[in-house]
Amino acid sequence: MIQSGISTSRLALEPICHGHAGPLFDALRDRRVYEHIPLEPPASIKELAARYSFLESGGSPPPHEVWVNFAVRILPDGPYIGRVEATVGPASADVAYLLDPRHWGRGYGAEAVAALLDHLFSEYDVEVARGTLDTRNRRSAALLMRLGFVCVDHVRNADSFKGSSSHEYVFELRRNSWNAGTAGKAPEPVPKSLTPILTPRLVLRCWTPGDAPLLKEAIDASLPELKRWMPWAAAEPLPVAAKVERIGKMQRAFAAGEDWTYGIFDRSESRVVGGSGLHPRVAPDRLEIGYWIRSSEVGQGLATEVAAALADVAFRLHGTSAVEIHCDPGNARSAGVPRRLGFEHVETRVADKAAPAVGSRDTMVWVLRAPGYC
Repeated sequence: MIQSGISTSRLALEPICHGHAGPLFDALRDRRVYEHIPLEPPASIKELAARYSFLESGGSPPPHEVWVNFAVRILPDGPYIGRVEATVGPASADVAYLLDPRHWGRGYGAEAVAALLDHLFSEYDVEVARGTLDTRNRRSAALLMRLGFVCVDHVRNADSFKGSSSHEYVFELRRNSWNAGTAGKAPEPVPKSLTPILTPRLVLRCWTPGDAPLLKEAIDASLPELKRWMPWAAAEPLPVAAKVERIGKMQRAFAAGEDWTYGIFDRSESRVVGGSGLHPRVAPDRLEIGYWIRSSEVGQGLATEVAAALADVAFRLHGTSAVEIHCDPGNARSAGVPRRLGFEHVETRVADKAAPAVGSRDTMVWVLRAPGYC
């Protein structure tokens, strides 16, 4: 298929050709562009021109693949600021993008990728677009999630470059959930509830199916404590397959904005430290914070670290008027978390929840109100 140009409200996407080598060499020689990908800046304009001439001719993709490549320029007569591309296969496309750091933070990357997605979904038989990126590339993850991509997998040791292993997030966007014309609109705020949350010692993110074995290991290692306080633990231990099914449900609720369940990982994301969430199951303008920490890690302040981060997300990004923490009065460690964070103990509900072994339990209700609310 012969490529034609694309225009958005601020950008022109031009089919890549050898003539783009000069302006794009200047735009893409900053090493920050390549920090999280296994590529290096081009050595010369001549080298880049040869590469772009090859792509201009159609290249030599494998059978049943098409390469789509655009240079990105600011309208009406602005500079070239990067490129976007896709490898189109049967029913799917893998997207990628590079942007001059001098133009980061202005929404150009999201606008260009949105235009590429419009093109892929309208001109090719693409049902799902995919983006794969290093887990350290938070800026790129935010771009994809702004456009509606959902993280569907976490692959450990997927690659190795620049002296270290690369763990990867896999994001997907399906045609039936794409809002055509997004490229012509002002960038939407990033839905930060979908963004991995970093605390001083932890990573909080949506569970993916690949986490199921790590989740099972953490639960199984903590069953005596979990069964004592968590009603859902009564059914444990469950097989990995059951964890995969449960994670799928949590992912769908997360992506739909119905409920936000996070896995708690160490900073390498190689070990599950616990689970947490923001749950809209209390008042309409409030969220409940839930958490559990694996038995071997209790007593280190990790639950407090998690609850503080989630309260911040609830107030800043969800705009909720208050957050609540509910716990059993007998669970002194859990009750210590809201107390340390300045929550107010507003009531203790008697025998209001089912509980393993004892039939029912009392519930302490702790509330922290957003600044400006009384």
